[in-house]
Amino acid sequence: MNINLKIEKTSKTILGECPLWDYRTETLYYVDIKGQSIRKYNPETKEEHVIPTPQPVGAIALCNDGRMLVAMEDGIYYLEDKKFYMAHDECEIDGDRFNDGKVGPDGRFYVGTMGTDGSGAFYRLDGNGQLDRLFGNVTTSNGMDWSHDGKTFYYIDTALSRVDAFNFDIESGRISGGETVYDFKTERPDGMCIDEDGYLNIALWSGGKVVIIDPVRGKKVDKIIIPATHATCPAYGGKTMDTMYITSASLGMTNEPTEILAGMLFSVVMPRKGRKTYLFG
Repeated sequence: MNINLKIEKTSKTILGECPLWDYRTETLYYVDIKGQSIRKYNPETKEEHVIPTPQPVGAIALCNDGRMLVAMEDGIYYLEDKKFYMAHDECEIDGDRFNDGKVGPDGRFYVGTMGTDGSGAFYRLDGNGQLDRLFGNVTTSNGMDWSHDGKTFYYIDTALSRVDAFNFDIESGRISGGETVYDFKTERPDGMCIDEDGYLNIALWSGGKVVIIDPVRGKKVDKIIIPATHATCPAYGGKTMDTMYITSASLGMTNEPTEILAGMLFSVVMPRKGRKTYLFG
């Protein structure tokens, strides 16, 4: 792809993840998991604000009432007026901590945990504070998104090096079935987002790029190279939803002279547009 990659004027992250465009305020949010913070960035003014979190934060989501959902180690919290409070009843969470998550077309929040021995799980939170465990045997729950008709849920467990497609019921939020639509074999897929043509844009940890996959044909369509080995997650944003923001990580790269841009936020104007962020509740 012939593109003009831009380095955004943000500070470095240790483990940047979960870029999230708020179309209501034209603001980009993303997280630094290891740096225990949420970043709020205005691409127009180049202003960035850092919101510290009390635990490592894996994912964030926007609520329709102006609050934010924050998935951390021991549960999912609301963030309102710089204060965190639990969004569900306290309960035992499988795995080490929450990782990637996203609001679905049904307005519920879907998020998974990490467990190096397969002890992680995948959860769904609804607007009434009901947290349900949907399935287990998860190692590194990562990228996810939905087809435009809302009937297919695409999902990545990085340890499996593949993208699976599940049946999705928008009324109940039920996920069922499952088949592999793309096998990365030895590559490590991380975060993911879908574009207007139904292509899956997937960041490759240790791969230094975002690959574009056609899930129907099971083929790579294109790729975006970034100047950082650990690409972590892409997301669409911008005034016309044609800018892709890509987070990266500097984790383990601080002494590498070729990794001076590791942990930075990148952007690129794409030939295809993305979809507006779904809001929780």
